[in-house]
Amino acid sequence: MKRAVAGVLGGETLRRSLRGDRRELTVESEGGGVAVYEFAVTGSLSKTESSRSDTVDGARAYGWVGPKRGVDTFRYSGEITALELNGPARITRDGSQVTDDDYPALPGAVTADDVPGGPGSDVLEIRSDGGGMAAYEFTASRYVGKLESAAGDEVEGRTARGHVGPVRGADGYEFSTEMESFSVTGPASVYLNGAEIRPSE
Repeated sequence: MKRAVAGVLGGETLRRSLRGDRRELTVESEGGGVAVYEFAVTGSLSKTESSRSDTVDGARAYGWVGPKRGVDTFRYSGEITALELNGPARITRDGSQVTDDDYPALPGAVTADDVPGGPGSDVLEIRSDGGGMAAYEFTASRYVGKLESAAGDEVEGRTARGHVGPVRGADGYEFSTEMESFSVTGPASVYLNGAEIRPSE
């Protein structure tokens, strides 16, 4: 019995070796809006036909699905080192569902710790860098209000979420007093009172 199992495992190892140890990551829209993702791997990374409008930059990829585009699939070698998702989508790796909570945040990403708050109101802007869609979500400790540039996005209590790019350039908000959580996925830069925020790491 053990020999049979060993033979099956050996056959699987051989098959993975023959295909170059390539693995597959799929992002599938769950409907209800746009979902933006970004991830990095240790090995090589390539798009499949379903992902032709998304971007691969070396061992890092980003793109979006929904509300009409349904599925993006990538093939890669090595391991996933970072993964972020904003919006209604499901991610599977080799057919098994995973979440961005299973992986570290992408290096160089702005976090809540990078957004200083003051006793009054501050203006936060998320600006598209071009080249694709970017999605964001943040929560402030006291107040969040949309500026005119963010009219199409959503504020629920002290939490705001939305997206910029590839056409819409920037979204602006007022907030006070501290930033409790902040995430942005995709090609975008973050500005506080007109000055760009640089990640502390």
